[in-house]
Amino acid sequence: MNHLPSRPMTGVHRALLLPARLFVVLLSLFGLAGCGATWLLYQNLDWLVFEAMDDRFDIRPDQEDWVKAGLGNLHSWHRMTQLPAYRQTLEGLSLRFADGLDNADLAWLEERVERHRRTLVELVVPDLSRFLADLDAEQLARYAAWSQEAIDEAGEPLQWSATRRQAWRLEGFIDRIEPWTGELSTTQVRALEMDVAALPDMRRTWIGQRRQRHQTLLALLSTRPAPELIEDLLNGWWLNLEAGYPPSYVAQRRSMKEQVFALLTRLDAGLTPDQRAQVTRRLEGYVSTIDTVLASR
Repeated sequence: MNHLPSRPMTGVHRALLLPARLFVVLLSLFGLAGCGATWLLYQNLDWLVFEAMDDRFDIRPDQEDWVKAGLGNLHSWHRMTQLPAYRQTLEGLSLRFADGLDNADLAWLEERVERHRRTLVELVVPDLSRFLADLDAEQLARYAAWSQEAIDEAGEPLQWSATRRQAWRLEGFIDRIEPWTGELSTTQVRALEMDVAALPDMRRTWIGQRRQRHQTLLALLSTRPAPELIEDLLNGWWLNLEAGYPPSYVAQRRSMKEQVFALLTRLDAGLTPDQRAQVTRRLEGYVSTIDTVLASR
């Protein structure tokens, strides 16, 4: 992919600003609406990302042209190279789902998603670092305020009672599952409720780690460092998502993953034929949407 001669390609969706999970965001994008609406959203993704960046940083007039050009390059690269890779993953998942999901299938999916994520991080981080190195004091203050507000909002459930927070966690799982399966039965919801109740509530620790990384990044950016220093920090965090975390927190994350895998395999085993058919149709719909986007170029 060709970079601009005088200014580097840059730009990143909100999901790349702690942590970096654009693949998950794109899958969510494909699930927002029907094929036509999703195609329109993806076609305008570079504009949507620019608006998100402008909201967080208030992009200066002297930055606007090269940021837009860079986002266009990133969007073209993503369409040509990453969408076909996502399509392969979705087709592979569909085949595995047909036989029922087990831990090996979920580990395969995790490895594929991680591969997609790292590919994106490796491309974006050098140019994102150059953009962050170009922030002025007002832009840095704006980003600091936006990030702090986002962290504070994420921490609001910590003020709730344990009962309310548990109900909220269950609702979050249901909201993510039912678009795939259709409405869950009372029996399925009760089983899911027991599984979710058994999951550790890591939000307080997660918020603490997020605040610490936020402060570390802002402290570095406030020194107006060379882009290479920012790149080293972001790669250290994002190329290995467990890097830099305390061992106890890493162990908690791994334990949580194992429990979520077990939850998903139990849920899969209890799906009705109609629910399984809906999951299959949804996976096929994602593949069809990707085909539509690829055919439009």
